[in-house]
Amino acid sequence: MTTDVKKIAGAIAHVSREGEPPMLLATGPACLNTAAKAIAIARSYINAEATFDLRAQPEFESDASGGCTLVLSKTQHKPHAVAGLEVRVCLPACVKKTLPPPLPGV
Repeated sequence: MTTDVKKIAGAIAHVSREGEPPMLLATGPACLNTAAKAIAIARSYINAEATFDLRAQPEFESDASGGCTLVLSKTQHKPHAVAGLEVRVCLPACVKKTLPPPLPGV
C-alpha cells in the first residue's frame, strides 16, 4: 500500500490554516520519511499564501516500537530564501542513512 504524500500534505496545510497544526505519528523509517516529505510539501503550500510557517519537533518513543511523533507548531513567517546564500545542514550518521538521495537541481 502506498500513501499519497500530496494528500497528506494538503490535509496538514488545511488543518494548519484553520487552527492548530496536527501531530503526526510515524512508526518505522518508511513512515517517518513519508511524514517528513508531507511536512515539506505542506510548508510549500502554506508559504505560498499564509503568514506563518510550520516547525516540526520530533519526539521519539521510548519503547521498542520505533515510533516517532512529529509535533507541528506555527512560527512567524520569515523569508528563508536569500540570493547567494548557501545553507549546509550537518546530520548525525544514523539520520543520514534514512534520508532519500538529494534531488537533482535542488
